[in-house]
Amino acid sequence: MSRSLATSTDEKYSHIDASERSKVIQECDNAEQWLKDMQAKQNALPKSSNPVLLVADINAKRDALNVTTKVMNKPKPAPPKPETPTPAADADAKNEQTAPPPTEQAQQMDTD
Repeated sequence: MSRSLATSTDEKYSHIDASERSKVIQECDNAEQWLKDMQAKQNALPKSSNPVLLVADINAKRDALNVTTKVMNKPKPAPPKPETPTPAADADAKNEQTAPPPTEQAQQMDTD
């Protein structure tokens, strides 16, 4: 299951890096190869001998693979918040917009 999630093109997994996806796939491949090797060893033994592959071993391997589900279930990062101007900057902007343009008399008085 983890391998299929790592190779998925679903939007829900688009935020996960390719390197993290490749690690998940590699872990799945290793676990699958381990299971095949252990099954081959088990099949080579006579039925009356002690088993090579134990349920506890399989459970331990499964628990080790749970790390891959943590990677694939990592939540998407929150989108960046739009920058909001400070209230003082808003007030300055409003004052500039609402202030009437200076009259010619005021400009002449300033120069005198």
